[in-house]
Amino acid sequence: YKDNSVEIEDKGRGIPVDYNNREEKYNWELVFCELYAGGKYNNAEAENYEYSLGLNGLGLCATQYASLYMNVDIRRDGMRYTLHFEKGENVGALKKEPYTCLLYTSPSPRDSCASRMPSSACKKK
Repeated sequence: YKDNSVEIEDKGRGIPVDYNNREEKYNWELVFCELYAGGKYNNAEAENYEYSLGLNGLGLCATQYASLYMNVDIRRDGMRYTLHFEKGENVGALKKEPYTCLLYTSPSPRDSCASRMPSSACKKK
């Protein structure tokens, strides 16, 4: 970007944001606000990890502390969570909203619409 910011997208399951009883903090706080808080929390009934907060607990937290600002957009379990950090501080807390789908489209010229769709679909409203 022109302001030298970067965008990083991870195609994983989403960063865990729920409450961590063992640590007595929310997982998002551990991931973004606590150095060396990384770890993998094993689900005793399965081979896969229930939670993964990074291998050493430095990546996202160190990035957040070293950044002028950092915006976080997490999509997990049908919800969208957003966070905003400025100079190492969370501004505005965790925001949560339902998430379904986001589409981007570029409309075709009007005459091509008429050739592919019933005329009733192309009427101006």
